[in-house]
Amino acid sequence: TEHVTRLALRLFDATHRWLGVPGTDRPLLEAAGRLHDVAYRLDPIHHRERSAEIAGREGLPGFTANQRACITAVMLFHAGNWKDQPAVPRAMRLGAFLRIADGLDWGHLQDAKIVGVKKSRKSIRVTVRSDWFAGNLARADFKADLWRAVFSLDVRFVLAKPRRPRPLVEPGLHTLE
Repeated sequence: TEHVTRLALRLFDATHRWLGVPGTDRPLLEAAGRLHDVAYRLDPIHHRERSAEIAGREGLPGFTANQRACITAVMLFHAGNWKDQPAVPRAMRLGAFLRIADGLDWGHLQDAKIVGVKKSRKSIRVTVRSDWFAGNLARADFKADLWRAVFSLDVRFVLAKPRRPRPLVEPGLHTLE
């Protein structure tokens, strides 16, 4: 969760002004990132719902009731079909960052690193180094569906030149390998 949180915050810090998202929302995204998988060990299939329930039940000291509601809503957007969640614009915007960051760690190797972010007229290009599993970028692009629904600027992911001669993990690699 720490790696995903760092990715989400890096993307947020680099783009929030371009997207019209207030910088004051950063602590909400950080809290949601740190807690988004808290129930994964208890219930992997329904972990997003269980994680939000735990965060809501246990409380989030230092946050108002509205902020706590937003944090738990953001957590619900990180996985699964986001369209089945209530349309809360603030939570959807922050959820877009967390959803992409979660996709960038799809291989759970914690090797993805955002090394560059550039804005053009119609899109934001995110350059990512993911030497061990380049499949993270395809998953991030898939999970950018929420981003594309809430922001006017598209997002594109570009793989940075690897530092390794070949990836450690490739799509189609047998589980035993």
